[in-house]
Amino acid sequence: MFLINLPINLNMKKQLFFLLVAIVALAGCAQQQDNSPFFIEYTFHQGGLKNYGNAISIENSQFTAYNFTESDDGYMAKKDSISVTLSSDEIANLRNTVNNSNFFSLQANYFDDSCFDGPTRSIEITSNGKSKSISVYCTSVDQLEPIFAALYNLNAKYSA
Repeated sequence: MFLINLPINLNMKKQLFFLLVAIVALAGCAQQQDNSPFFIEYTFHQGGLKNYGNAISIENSQFTAYNFTESDDGYMAKKDSISVTLSSDEIANLRNTVNNSNFFSLQANYFDDSCFDGPTRSIEITSNGKSKSISVYCTSVDQLEPIFAALYNLNAKYSA
């Protein structure tokens, strides 16, 4: 090997060896990507005189969204359906948003019991081998708002 024949002392060889190991390790970390299964199912439902809402589903990199509304005959009708493949950066950003929200440590239900016919948001997430469902009725949860915003932004981006 080229370095072995150079007239450098043992201490210098050790330093070069550790420097090369560090460079290789850092390069591996920079390229490392979480490929574990990733799933989000989100629905927003507004009750009242006429029901309406939207649903978003992400399974690994497949993004599907649609709006729904109650028709005049009382049935729920799907409309404006979209389906796209998200980029690895978009998935990484969603994973980071979920991790930063401490989603898996939140309560399963949040509700304002003084509210009637208010909005309901439900979200189920599977990431890094964990799954959890949370339902939010007539209130907001600060930790969840960045996740909801990210989903709304993706929906707006691909619906246009």
